[in-house]
Amino acid sequence: MSLLGTRYRAVGRVAFIVGAAVAIVLVLQSRVPAAPIGNGLEVRATANLTGRLDVRPFGTVLKADELLARPGRDVAGGWTMITNQTPRPLLLQIRSRPGLSELDDLLRVHVELGGHKLVDTTLRRFRDWVGWNMVLTPAEPQKLVVRVRLWGEGLPRSRYAGRVVSMPLEFRTTFAKKGARL
Repeated sequence: MSLLGTRYRAVGRVAFIVGAAVAIVLVLQSRVPAAPIGNGLEVRATANLTGRLDVRPFGTVLKADELLARPGRDVAGGWTMITNQTPRPLLLQIRSRPGLSELDDLLRVHVELGGHKLVDTTLRRFRDWVGWNMVLTPAEPQKLVVRVRLWGEGLPRSRYAGRVVSMPLEFRTTFAKKGARL
């Protein structure tokens, strides 16, 4: 009986070792390769519908895959149309509060509404509401243009490469007082 038990133990040990080796090989072969880190900064600006504003197209309005701190590769832009859905004129303010703040002083934001400059400042300043004097007339679509620029020629790539800045655009509207300049 002891001879038979020893054989089964030896077979069990060999089976365990073979099973463990097969499991290790399967795990090593099924690894997902790491995503390559991009050479530049990725920026996404998104705009969504609000109760008073219609935004078309909504979602991603600006997509920059590889901004670099050198002329010709440092600017990206996008646009959407905004329409006041109320029967009264609206005062519009805009801001963005991205989660990543370490690039706030390196990224400049330029926003135009209906061909008029709304803001041209750093991302740090764009975290506060801007556009105090923009009036949206009812049912009149206006083009909202957003541009970003990686500020600082000669900036070391290590400061921004492989990073992603997601800029959700936020809109605040109030009804304009009678006699407001349109």
